[in-house]
Amino acid sequence: MQVFDSEEDRLQDVLEAARQLPMFGPRRVVIVQADAWLRGGGRGALAEGEVDALAAYAADPVPSTTLAFAASEPDRRLKVLKILEKAGRVVRCAAPHPRAVPDWLLRRAADRGRRITRGAAQLLAAYVGSDLGRLDTELAKVLDFAGAGKTVDETHVRAVASAGATARIFDLLDAVAEQRVADAVRLLPRLLETGEPPLRVLAALTRQVRTLLQVRLLLDRGLDPEQLQQRLRVHPYVIRKSVQQARRWEPRGLAEGLAACVETETDIKTGRIDDEAALDLLVTRLAARELPALTRPIR
Repeated sequence: MQVFDSEEDRLQDVLEAARQLPMFGPRRVVIVQADAWLRGGGRGALAEGEVDALAAYAADPVPSTTLAFAASEPDRRLKVLKILEKAGRVVRCAAPHPRAVPDWLLRRAADRGRRITRGAAQLLAAYVGSDLGRLDTELAKVLDFAGAGKTVDETHVRAVASAGATARIFDLLDAVAEQRVADAVRLLPRLLETGEPPLRVLAALTRQVRTLLQVRLLLDRGLDPEQLQQRLRVHPYVIRKSVQQARRWEPRGLAEGLAACVETETDIKTGRIDDEAALDLLVTRLAARELPALTRPIR
């Protein structure tokens, strides 16, 4: 297999490689990371002569070569893409919908002769997201940690995935939302010690409080969890946790928390307070529900 990059290599070199006969097997595979050629309008766009050269090869390809072009956001209006679509096959590799990820993890574990609970699969999906490569890697780690023959549960996922900054942020957010002041105060410095920027932690806190406020207001209007997931477009596991946590708060308290997050961001960006000190104060106030009162009504 030979791999080319459109940012660095020439199309001429790609076509020369594609025309070579295989030496150690029945087929030769040539893969091109072709974002620069297929995005359109960029400096790396193919010249007209190069497009013609590709069209000539596409009309008479070497039967023993598999030539693949990969791009994240190809411009379907480009002549070069139309040539490739006509001569070959288009395979779309979109990330799965967040709701489909837990089922994918269940199947992937079964393929390895193992079991993972749905709750653990949902938690792992919430930690990692929809990147199947990362999910597969993290699943393998969790399976190894649990040990042969053991069913993976949420305890195993937390023990393994909690080493990552994303998981640590989840733990901090949970502690704040559930009014576990001691845990929140303990988790924040550990998170910052990993190199996580204070402003990114603040952004996650702000997003969490805003989500809880939205969830609480929508719950009060009679929406169920499935309707919440459709409305807010977040992972079902996050909705499930958010519903549990939002019910611990009154809407006014969440609005006061959101206002405190905005005030903290202003204090940090204007240099009024050191970023870590400001974040520590905010986390303590949020978890303890010791927030300045709002003077305006909440709707």
